[in-house]
Amino acid sequence: MFDVRPTRPRVWIVDDSPLDAQRAERALSSRYEVRVFEDGGSVLEALANGEQDELPRVLVLDWLMPGVSGIDVCQYLRNLPDEHMASIAVLLLTVHQRSGQVAEGLAAGADDFLSKPYAQEELLARVGALVRGRELIERAERAEATLLHLLASSPDALVGVDAEGRIVYVNPEAERVLGRSSRRLEGARLPELLPELAWDWSRAKSGLPRRQGDIEIGGRTYSPLIRGTKPDGRGAYVVTLRDVTL
Repeated sequence: MFDVRPTRPRVWIVDDSPLDAQRAERALSSRYEVRVFEDGGSVLEALANGEQDELPRVLVLDWLMPGVSGIDVCQYLRNLPDEHMASIAVLLLTVHQRSGQVAEGLAAGADDFLSKPYAQEELLARVGALVRGRELIERAERAEATLLHLLASSPDALVGVDAEGRIVYVNPEAERVLGRSSRRLEGARLPELLPELAWDWSRAKSGLPRRQGDIEIGGRTYSPLIRGTKPDGRGAYVVTLRDVTL
């Protein structure tokens, strides 16, 4: 079976004015899969009942609506623990242009504003920017998840350390080697755990890896390698402990 679901990003329009809703739909339907809602209550119901792959990338939301307002919908979205709901971008359509009202909308969780009346080209540009922003965030999150998976599956113990020598990350092998859980290790100072590891964490170093003399941990021999993770080597390091006992 082939996946026949649409590949275009989803955009939902919520506006109690049929004329304004149709105008926005005409502007966006050439690039996006558009769905229109006539009030805030109906979109809240759709959000509550929708599956993850049915949720929109962007919600084009009228501020002033009877009953459930655009601000109410924003606050509902941003107060949910569901990360997929939280990732929906919100573009508020409003006739309000005073800075205090704009601040109120941003505080409620809106990502951008567009004042009515607006040009269709501006609506397309604002929605396009929000879609691209969400795609970049998702790409970065996937890359981070891949990196964390690679670090977690490394056969070597890996310890992330800041400029003060405090541990900010350990992989499972480092937990085993150091004999503590990540919760107990994070925030601890590595020089106190491994005093044999001679390194001035506060001094600027080259980003090139620097191998240290072998050290003993739990009756086994490890070869430490310290690498700066920033181009200038300042402030962030990864310590690799490779078991060389054999």
